[in-house]
Formats: sequence, C-alpha cells, structure tokens
Amino acid sequence: MINRGEFEERFDPYFYKEELKKVVDAIKSFPNAKTLKDLKTYIKKGVFDMRPEKYTLAGIPFLRVADITFEGMNFSSTVFINDDTHQEELNTEFFPGDIVIAKIGHTIGKVSILPNDYKKYNISQNVVGIRITEEAKEFILSEYLRIFLSLKSGQLQVIRQSSHGAQPKITLDALRKIIIPIFSLSTQEEIIKKYYDGLNQKKQKEANAAALLASIEGYLLQALGITLPPPSTQKKCFYTRAGKVSGGRVDPFY
Repeated sequence: MINRGEFEERFDPYFYKEELKKVVDAIKSFPNAKTLKDLKTYIKKGVFDMRPEKYTLAGIPFLRVADITFEGMNFSSTVFINDDTHQEELNTEFFPGDIVIAKIGHTIGKVSILPNDYKKYNISQNVVGIRITEEAKEFILSEYLRIFLSLKSGQLQVIRQSSHGAQPKITLDALRKIIIPIFSLSTQEEIIKKYYDGLNQKKQKEANAAALLASIEGYLLQALGITLPPPSTQKKCFYTRAGKVSGGRVDPFY
C-alpha cells in the first residue's frame, strides 16, 4: 500500500518496493545527502554505433560491459580504437580516476574506477562514464563514490531507478537521481581505508580457506591410499577389461 501523496514520477509497483524505498528514505533523511545531479557530476553514455571493423589490436581502450567488474577493470578481452577514431568521439573520452558503470542487461550496476594502465579511454553504448568535476571535488571523492555505488545502498538505488522490461536498463536521468550521503572529505578517506582493509581481510580469509580445503583433500586421498600422478605425467590413454564394464556404461569418460 502507498499513499497517493507519496507518488513520485514513477507508477510501476517495483519502484515502491519496501526494501528499496526504505534504503532511499534512510539516505534522504541524512542531513547532507545529494543526488549525482546536485553534485554536478559529468555523466555521459558511450558511443552508440561503433562498428567492429574500427577495432584495433592496440591504441585507446574502448570499454564494454564485459570489461567492468566490481573488483576493478578486466582488460583481458578489451578492444581498442586508434586515435583518429577516438578524436571523432571526444565527448565520450574518460581518464584514470573516472568511474564507469554498466547500464543494461544482467550486468546492470557493475561499477569500477578507471586505473592508470592507460592515459585515456573511450566507452561503448552500454557503458556510462561519470567524472567528478572540479566543482564536485569540493564534496566527494571519486573512489568514495565508486565504493558507494558498488555497495547495497547504491546497488538497490540503481535497481530501483532502472526500467524493468525484458532487458533492464537505466537512463542517464535516472542515474542522476541516485542519492549519495556526503561526509567530510577526511571521513570519506577513512571510509575508503576501511573498505580496502576489509577487502584485504576477505581475500586473506579466502586464501586461508582454499589452503585448508586443499589440505583436507590431501588428507582424504592419503587415508584412502590414493596417489594421483602429477599433471605433467598423467596418461592420455587408458584401457579396461570387458569384465569390469558395469552399470550399462560403455563411454570412455566413465
């Protein structure tokens, strides 16, 4: 149930889902909360029609949604464009420290910050770039914004502002309505530090868990008296006696 006076610009039920509305209302109640529009951030979607024949093996990275992960940019499958093509699309030029976010499909909301691996970047149509302008730098750090957008409070807002058709997507106007709690720059720096401290602890615990699982596997194999050959010496061909074929299975893998 929702009161008529609580209607905003949207009339679809999902927009008013209790879980999403609670998050937004809590952030709105924060005394110093601003939308991305209020912060006057530069927000731009990528090139609409970049033909694959313009891709090159080196040059300026042309970022697609597959390149964006919550852990950082993944350049393993990145395509590139030459400088001439880049010059034709300068309005979608972004730089290290700027933010990129996926705006469509199952990857919607994936967000990362551009690293110093390259001097400049360009973006495809399903990616949105966000730049903290000189005016916005008085209020917010780029890394703090990236962290907020990647956490539940930011992700739920992205989901809420998205259209929910066969292929979900979020428009630039909808992104500008996302509300950010603004702290002092020193507090934002402290939040960034706590975030990365927690991330490092998580990675260490995952590594410890992997080592523990590996040791358990070794113990189990030893208890069963099984000795596996090292990968480099494993046989490529095997045989079995007809009398050992059982269970109606005659496929080699079995």
